[in-house]
Amino acid sequence: NGGTIAKLFIALFITLHMTMMLSAFGSTLIHVGGKVDGNVDRIGVADQIGILTAEEENDILELFNDVYDITGMPITLITDDCDWVDYYVDIETYSEELYYSIGFDESSMVILFTQDDTGDFTDWVYDMYCGDDTIKCLSDDAFETLLDNFHKAMAKQDLPYALDYAWGSVMNQLAKTTINWSEVPILIII
Repeated sequence: NGGTIAKLFIALFITLHMTMMLSAFGSTLIHVGGKVDGNVDRIGVADQIGILTAEEENDILELFNDVYDITGMPITLITDDCDWVDYYVDIETYSEELYYSIGFDESSMVILFTQDDTGDFTDWVYDMYCGDDTIKCLSDDAFETLLDNFHKAMAKQDLPYALDYAWGSVMNQLAKTTINWSEVPILIII
């Protein structure tokens, strides 16, 4: 009887363990997309350092409205100088504090772009901070593509162009359910 109980325990343990592994792995395999319910009034541009023309601000607002129509995620662009380095360890900490201090909920995004013209060349640093609910409309893969393409496009030192290029590169991925096909063979092996 002791051997039967041990075999039963081992079978249950292995079954439970494999079920947990498959469900955890399966959750990374499929990204269920959809719209979030962000407040449209949070779409905006706050050019605190005056680097954008009125036409550029309007173009950016139009872009953000297009993204909102697909995702339901309001985006606010904030430009600032680099004085944050005197108070924060990194821009990620600054943008997170800024995000919550302006009262954003978990369905929004703040794009913080900081620029320093005090040296021989213009230095810039940015962060895109999103609330937790935005994962529904902006998958991790789409977010990484957005960041990579924004960074590449900033080689032209043109913020409106970089925003347009980066968002244009992910528009067909927004609010979509996707499957990470590279993980399917691993799931089959498991």
